[in-house]
Amino acid sequence: MDYPIWELNRAGGGFLIALIASIHVYVAHFAIGGGLFLVLTEKKGYKEQSQFIIDFVKFHAKWFMMISMVLGGLTGVGIWFCISILSPMATSILIHHFVFAWASEWVCFTGEIIALILYYKRFDYMEPSAHQKIGWFYFIFAWLSLFFVNGIITFMLTPGQWIYTGNFWHGFFNPSFIPSLLFRTNLALMIAGIFALITAVYIPTKHERDYLIHYCAKWLIIPLIALPIFAHFYFHSLPGETKWLIQKGSPEIFPFVQIMIGLTPIILIIGIIMILKTSDDIKKVLTWGVLIFGFIYIGSFEYIREASRRPYLISGYLYSNGIKKQKVDDINQEGILHAAKWVTHKTITDNNQLEAGKDIFRIECSSCHSIGGIMNDIKPLTQKYSLYGMDAFLSGMGGLNTYMPPFIGTKEERIALSQYIVEGLHHKSNIQKSVDIKEWPLEIPLFNSQSDDYILLAWSQRGMQMISDCSAQFVIQPPGNDIFSQMIRRGRIPELIIDDFTITYEIEPGFESPSQFIDFWRYVNTIYGKRIQENLGLSQSGLSGQMVFKNEAIAFAADQIPIIPYHSQKGYNPYPLININAKAKDSKKKIATTRMVSSVSTEMGCKTCHGGSWAFNDQAGIEKQTAIDILTVHDRKNQTDLMVSARKQQPIMCRSCHDESSQTHLNLSTAIHGVHAYYLSNRGSDACLQCHPGQTSGPSGALRGVHMQIGLDCITCHGHMEDHAISLLKNELQQQKNHASRLITLIVPRAYSDGETILPRRPWEQEPDCLTCHINYDTPNMPVSAFNRWTEGKDYLYQNRTDEVGIHCAACHGVAHAIYPTINSYGENRDNIQPIQYQKIPACIGSYNNCSVCHKVEMENSIHHPNMK
Repeated sequence: MDYPIWELNRAGGGFLIALIASIHVYVAHFAIGGGLFLVLTEKKGYKEQSQFIIDFVKFHAKWFMMISMVLGGLTGVGIWFCISILSPMATSILIHHFVFAWASEWVCFTGEIIALILYYKRFDYMEPSAHQKIGWFYFIFAWLSLFFVNGIITFMLTPGQWIYTGNFWHGFFNPSFIPSLLFRTNLALMIAGIFALITAVYIPTKHERDYLIHYCAKWLIIPLIALPIFAHFYFHSLPGETKWLIQKGSPEIFPFVQIMIGLTPIILIIGIIMILKTSDDIKKVLTWGVLIFGFIYIGSFEYIREASRRPYLISGYLYSNGIKKQKVDDINQEGILHAAKWVTHKTITDNNQLEAGKDIFRIECSSCHSIGGIMNDIKPLTQKYSLYGMDAFLSGMGGLNTYMPPFIGTKEERIALSQYIVEGLHHKSNIQKSVDIKEWPLEIPLFNSQSDDYILLAWSQRGMQMISDCSAQFVIQPPGNDIFSQMIRRGRIPELIIDDFTITYEIEPGFESPSQFIDFWRYVNTIYGKRIQENLGLSQSGLSGQMVFKNEAIAFAADQIPIIPYHSQKGYNPYPLININAKAKDSKKKIATTRMVSSVSTEMGCKTCHGGSWAFNDQAGIEKQTAIDILTVHDRKNQTDLMVSARKQQPIMCRSCHDESSQTHLNLSTAIHGVHAYYLSNRGSDACLQCHPGQTSGPSGALRGVHMQIGLDCITCHGHMEDHAISLLKNELQQQKNHASRLITLIVPRAYSDGETILPRRPWEQEPDCLTCHINYDTPNMPVSAFNRWTEGKDYLYQNRTDEVGIHCAACHGVAHAIYPTINSYGENRDNIQPIQYQKIPACIGSYNNCSVCHKVEMENSIHHPNMK
């Protein structure tokens, strides 16, 4: 931000520094361990009076000098060149705060050069004891170089008290200084053994060759056996957050941990084989193999060390993009473009959003990500995102994914960066296709208020049942709508019918479940079994059948009807009709009939962030590509193997783990809202409608009742996304589910400044209470909010609540999100069938003095609830 940016594009993403540094670190450790190997092996040769050992040392010293001085020196300079251009702020801090340490290291390096040249050039011209002293000087200088450099690079990972004091000694002798020094010293000895084997296997005389291979292999084996002990010591010197990141927090680090763990026994076995009697050709192959394995081994270690600093270059102080943590709040206020010194655009206008976004990308992203390069290519990582999804991801950086810095800047700058990535790099259009919804024919059943003795009321449990149609990969919610019906005998005192009659239902033709849903139910029967199906609410009714009277509901019911929003001929319609008929037992004559909507939608907007398209008619449904990405992300973040199960044709049902009764996993509603709230923070109801099918421009339009018509939205009842999630997470904290604590600490509440007054809530049992706004059942005074005033339990839910005589609220008022009168895109009165059937107006049953729908006399009092009249 304070320095010019070296734009590498394809060679970016850390590739250049990773390549140079990996070679340098391998050679540098060889230079340290190899120095001790030379002097001790020379001493061994003179002690045993073995000329071939002394000759071996002299020959090895030649290659040692060429590799360590030439290759090591060049790559060392290369590192300085790269970091000074790629990370100038970090380089400046390291130089200014540790100038004494760097000066000392450079003195030691100069001593290394002089000592090594003398050691090789004067090999045959000095007394053995004097020559060995030169060798000892070289090793001491080399190890002291490690000593000083180790203090600086460990400071970047564990700065310790330096963060607060700025004291040189606090930074240099930091918490991981000694563990790292011991680990690297041991690692250097092991690498010395690897390089010595390269020289040993090419000695012409077999006896001498076998002897030296045996000797050099010990230098490999003994340090390698001790290395896990020092690694354990090193690991436990790190802060808890860093250890968590290495163990499971970063999916990018864990493979390299596995590589180190896997290569340790492999290298050890190769070392043991070298000692055993094996053919020379095999030993040569194994030696070059172990050289490569050693490079991968130390490269993996360095990657783990570097990556575990994320999102920092200097932990807790300087982010990986060179922005100081202490400046973040100021930059968020004034903007990153205003604060940057080397950008083309200082402000964002309608005409320069892509160019400004590119400037922001250079500042905040290019230090880690390339464009079309070998390492950390931004293109495949962001291919799946829409503009909204990209913006959501950027707003959530630095929280759940702690290995990336937060986005730093204003909301306008974040959107500009999103546009550059989505439109500038991927050439995606942000123009949404309009959905052409045609009105479907609707026939209202007949009703004669003079002669008909019965009315039949019917409703669905939910205003919109969301289901997933990607059952080959996973199932969030299978098809299954619960419907209810109450029949009333009209009269002076109407009677609620509970027996002596049969009530049946039949789904409108064309909405039968297709094969993928049938296959899912077969799978559920096989895998989960009847008991689990009942626990998950998976007992299923047919497409038509007889409703059963439930005493606890005081209504006839049919559970889990497999309704889908796909009509076999007409396409997508989330509002299938169900015919409800009543007749006396042992009679075929209908005495009452009505129709109802049982809404169901597959318009889950997972594709916004997970890629893919709509699966059905470019309108709704979770496409295979989207589903696979969801499973892949879940596996990467949580160390699960859901994709393996899907490939085995054993897809998982989310609630099989995330059930309300689980003692360890967050329930499904909490898990989904708790994770997504962080990415969808500081937004309005649009955050809800990215997943739920309520967008007015979408094909479902779930919010279609009177509340929507007077301007209320999701937030009015459920609160902002952040507050909604906090209420669910607080309930899980009461159940002692520790994972909820990490999520809740990341979410900043909106309704209350501290979040303490947000009350815990059990999903599907505690919902907003209608009487919060409709005090004493009266018209509320606007504006209103029902958030944080939950019903006491399932019996008090709107969908279960009845009046004093047992009539369900939903029977007269309609279902949640579709309170009468409704406006439906598939037909204005598609949800208003029963109000129009019985009273000719699309309003609550009995409203506007229409008590005669049930009562055959004029009513003067409010019977069902206060203020009816």
